[in-house]
Amino acid sequence: MTTPTAPRHTTTPSAPLMAAPSVAPVPLGLQVLLWVGVVMTLASFVATVALLVVYFVGTAQLPALFWLALFAFPIGFTLILLYLVIAALRRRRQA
Repeated sequence: MTTPTAPRHTTTPSAPLMAAPSVAPVPLGLQVLLWVGVVMTLASFVATVALLVVYFVGTAQLPALFWLALFAFPIGFTLILLYLVIAALRRRRQA
């Protein structure tokens, strides 16, 4: 009968760990930009689902849902993309 032995390799690093670089806080304007984009995208998704439900149920369709579904997706994605680009540029300037 053999007894289990400990593995021969160690899981602790041989070199000391370096501290992570400090990250500057995200300005409030960028946070608002991101959250407005996320909320617009989610609202557009809900409007698209509501349009599908209304269509298959056969009730009267609301024009506001069409406008929300049509325009909120691209605007929301554009705002999220704009946030990502600005955040990447800020991070590059800090480095």
